Amino acid sequence: MDVFDVYYGKNASDGALFNGYYNKSGGGEGHFIIRDFKYDDATGLWKTMITAQLTKNNGQLVTGESSLYQFRLRLSNHDGIIAYAGGWASQANRQYDVEYNTGGNQPGGGGDQDEYLLMSLPCNITHDVQIGPGQPYELILFDLDQPGPLYPGSKPNKPFINNRMNINVAVFDETDRKEVVKYEGPNYNCDFNNPYDGSNCMGENGTLHVTMTMKPGHKYQVHIWRNWVNNLIEYHLPFDNISYATECDPKIDMRAAVDYIDEAGHKRASAQGKYDSQDNSKSNSEVYVFDQWGHNARTTWSDWRASPDPAIIRKEDAKVTPGKFLTWWFRAHNVSGYPTPDKTDFANFRTTFNGSTSGWDEMTVWPPRRATNWFQPSEKGGKLDRNHPQVTWGCNEWGTNCVDHYDWYNRGISFGESISYHYRYQVRADDAEKTLCQRVRNSWPVGQDWKERFTPWACAYVPYDYPPNQPPPGDGDKDNSGVVPTAKEEKGRTKVQAGDDVQFSYSLTNTSGPTVSRQIVYRPYTFILRRGAKLPLNAGQKPYHYAKDWGGNGVGCGGRDIAPGAQSLCKPGVFGTSGKIYPGQTWPVPEKPKYNVSKIWLAQPGDKICSYIAIDNNWSVKNDQSADTFRASNIACVVVTKSPNLNLSGSDSYAKDGFTGSDVRENIVPGTDKRGSYSQYGLLTGDEGVKDFGSAGYTTASVSNHGSACKLSYANTSSASVSCSNLSGLSPANLIKPDKGNLSTPKWPTSSTGLGPQVTIKQSMASGDYGRNGSLIITGGSLGKGRHIRLFVKGDVTINGDISADEVNPIHSSLSDIPSLTVVATGDIRVEREVSVIAGTYVAGGKFESCKDAQNQKKTPALGVNGVCQNKLKVNGAIVSEGSPAFLRTFGAGNMPEDDQWDTKKISSTAEWINYTPNLWLTTSNGSSGNQLEGLTTTQVTNLPVRY
Repeated sequence: MDVFDVYYGKNASDGALFNGYYNKSGGGEGHFIIRDFKYDDATGLWKTMITAQLTKNNGQLVTGESSLYQFRLRLSNHDGIIAYAGGWASQANRQYDVEYNTGGNQPGGGGDQDEYLLMSLPCNITHDVQIGPGQPYELILFDLDQPGPLYPGSKPNKPFINNRMNINVAVFDETDRKEVVKYEGPNYNCDFNNPYDGSNCMGENGTLHVTMTMKPGHKYQVHIWRNWVNNLIEYHLPFDNISYATECDPKIDMRAAVDYIDEAGHKRASAQGKYDSQDNSKSNSEVYVFDQWGHNARTTWSDWRASPDPAIIRKEDAKVTPGKFLTWWFRAHNVSGYPTPDKTDFANFRTTFNGSTSGWDEMTVWPPRRATNWFQPSEKGGKLDRNHPQVTWGCNEWGTNCVDHYDWYNRGISFGESISYHYRYQVRADDAEKTLCQRVRNSWPVGQDWKERFTPWACAYVPYDYPPNQPPPGDGDKDNSGVVPTAKEEKGRTKVQAGDDVQFSYSLTNTSGPTVSRQIVYRPYTFILRRGAKLPLNAGQKPYHYAKDWGGNGVGCGGRDIAPGAQSLCKPGVFGTSGKIYPGQTWPVPEKPKYNVSKIWLAQPGDKICSYIAIDNNWSVKNDQSADTFRASNIACVVVTKSPNLNLSGSDSYAKDGFTGSDVRENIVPGTDKRGSYSQYGLLTGDEGVKDFGSAGYTTASVSNHGSACKLSYANTSSASVSCSNLSGLSPANLIKPDKGNLSTPKWPTSSTGLGPQVTIKQSMASGDYGRNGSLIITGGSLGKGRHIRLFVKGDVTINGDISADEVNPIHSSLSDIPSLTVVATGDIRVEREVSVIAGTYVAGGKFESCKDAQNQKKTPALGVNGVCQNKLKVNGAIVSEGSPAFLRTFGAGNMPEDDQWDTKKISSTAEWINYTPNLWLTTSNGSSGNQLEGLTTTQVTNLPVRY
């Protein structure tokens, strides 16, 4: 700082230098007194008081007020700086010199210049201040030398002062960039006839009191123009302009830190964001990692600059997984030394990048939630000053041991609930891919406004982590861990037939955890597997892995290890994206494709309609690293089956417990007529009813005839009251069969011809009764004309050859020529698979089986499309079965157009045809009395006549 004398006849550079010490220079007499060099709490700066004693007469000290003398005070790098409130001072033009009093227009000098006085409120004043006459603070300008006309009493040089130029004064607000007040010299001339004369004028010896409002934090320029070089400005400032050069913002360094705590309770990583209040370019974010004991910190990442990036504990630093703890702590340190404004506050904000965590997103600070994330030091232990510059809050200790940090000076910053709200957080499964952050905000009032500063964010990143288990001897099954896709038929069916709907459903299960899964891209595939083709060995319950390719090289049509040529049709479904799946949760895929077994999906019997779902490589993620394969589910299949028809022709039929046929639909394949099972005449049964079995020649397959299919279906009871309308029930037959409904069977003869274990029906075989005490095999044969043979077997009967009844010459000249065969067994009567036609009446005390190799089971290899029971069986005669007969032939009922009675693929081909021929009625009159054939009743109900 330089202090210079400015008076006539002396060296203008003579004076004093002050740069931390006092040094008198030149020949001056020491009329500058420097004292009170000390630290100023209000501004945080070092100050000194310089008192200038005015001189005259070549250095003689002034003892009175008879003359006005000037001096100049300036900073070494700024000319014309003004100092000190409450004092009287002056400012000279940079070219000011007493020589210009007479030579202002001389070459090399002179002229007018703009003068500026700079000022602002001191930092410790944080409210608006009124400036003006009578106020505690005044801005006064003296002797501005506004020229004016001569009036009585005026000095003769009045029109010529300030080189005849008008002088103006304005105050400019640099912060708001606008003019606050302006005074124009001609309107403030110092004359008795001027209303602005007296104490508020701008002429010679006049005094101008500036009226305005100063705002905290604003900088002002007092602009004086056009000012001639020899016009020295004298003034009184309300506040010094040292505050103008001072940044009033509090100098508070701040830090926000998050620590990651492992299972043992040791700190393994820490991310810290630091704000440097003195030099923001030195603010920084840093990340540290520690050894397994929580010691020996090592920096893994840093960013030093103004507004650095967030400090984030990355997946490379530590794997932050669900169940682990994150703890935050915060610190503020006043490095300026001067106290902060009373209303200075601190708040720790929280937010989540890359997602949302309930209860964790950045909160509105005011009103605070029970002061858990906001406080004012002045309301706690006292504002931060030189004696108590620092406060720390947040977690003291780590993990589950976290308690509120206790500072003896600033104590009770937040309630204990702030630990769970703000300072300690247990990572959750759905935090994956989220960056959990907090930072510190410092704010303080500036007039009616507020200013604020922030630390960088201190964060921890939670990676996705749901890796597959390690196979034994590890801790699990690798193939059934991670996200497991599953496919199934929606209704749990394993077989369907033409016209049915097949619907597949899929699901994805996160079996591993600990985090939720990423969103997973999926695509289902559905195909027809040809009959006889095999599924891959990996089609079972466990998922299987393939190259990352949707085009068939991995999964897809042509992929999934399906043998080439095995698929007759394959259709990929639409791509979809799953939600995030929680550990242990099964996410149902919303798409459930449905296929009707018709048109392009009309598979042939024995074909399979199969589906599976494939998912992308996000089926497993380890520390954010996805797997290097796609994954396919099990393959869910249904077999396309056929429903063979049973036709009863030529007679009424009786069944104790109802009739059940095949559920088919007519014309499901264009050009075909799929009729299903039916009786040409009537059905008589118990009150159990009839299902999928028509009577009176109608079938249930036809929509138009569906309601007529039970026209001749009756209940063997008089108590039934339901009308057979649309197959909803049976009408009563008003008939009770004799012997409580038991079947009529032939009477056993008193004597018979013995048989061996095997017999062939030959045309030469004599009419009569034959007996066997044990099982009997009938190898087939042909009845001769006029032969009436009756076989009585105490045991089972097996038929392994065709039996005809004089089919070569079916024309008979008399009733006695019509042959007949009656087989009566106490056990079962079974027909071998190769047998295609049998004639006669077969009475089983056990049950009748149409295909012996099927062994009366619902599903065996014998019953498959290529099974041994695929041949047709025609019975020209009658069947009486004490037990429920087993019609097990699978002939016909295929899914091909056109009808052909003897082609297994054709629609209407009947598997079993029981043709109750007229022979059975006509032969009863031969060799018998009444209408009985050795006790076998052939006619019984007169109100249900046989129709031919």
